[in-house]
Amino acid sequence: MRTLLVDHHADLARAMRLALGDGGFVVDVVGTLELASSAFSCASYEILLLELALPDGDGLGWLRQLRTHGHSVPAVIMSSLNDLDKRIAIFNGGADDFLLKPVSTDELIARMRAILRRASQMTDLRLVFGNLNFDPVARQVFVAEHPLMIARRPWWD
Repeated sequence: MRTLLVDHHADLARAMRLALGDGGFVVDVVGTLELASSAFSCASYEILLLELALPDGDGLGWLRQLRTHGHSVPAVIMSSLNDLDKRIAIFNGGADDFLLKPVSTDELIARMRAILRRASQMTDLRLVFGNLNFDPVARQVFVAEHPLMIARRPWWD
């Protein structure tokens, strides 16, 4: 799943990119809202991971602009702010989820998959061919409703 990660902490963003990559996500990382806008206009993302405090502005204001322009990409906000009023404003501003920093990558991946599952229920992304089913959100293949175990990497690597 193509993901845009907007966070100006380079070391943290690099570590998250690696962890999310291991979880099956393709992650583009940018550190400013200007670069986020450019990336968003050039590519299609299934999910957005957004830090609030960025060098060139407020991530929540940018998310509100996206929502105003009709973009419905699921958004997960990550912040060290733990104020109830701010969290309410985050959800009212268009966020689908909120995680308090420091973020557990395992929890982040689980929440991302849950959000994507809900989004895919509106448009079923499963591919079906006879008794073979592929679910790209869960990253699972089923043959006659039984899970098929497939290696993550090709055998020749």
